[in-house]
Amino acid sequence: MSEQLEQLVRLQAELHEVNEELAQAARPLEQLSELNEQQREQLSDELRARLGRWEIVTQQISRVLRASGAIAAPEAAVGTT
Repeated sequence: MSEQLEQLVRLQAELHEVNEELAQAARPLEQLSELNEQQREQLSDELRARLGRWEIVTQQISRVLRASGAIAAPEAAVGTT
């Protein structure tokens, strides 16, 4: 298996894990109106942390795909529409 494919397999598993964690962290949003200010702040901090990890993983996936030539770099796509 190529190094890039191995990286993508690992990152896919990590992204799946991050998505599950994000979904779990978001569950309290269903009762947002019942949360006090401190609980809302804690929830907000937790969601930001999970979204930050999600962003890191998706950026890593993009880098691997760009390195393999599977997708164009964002600046290369400008003006192609």
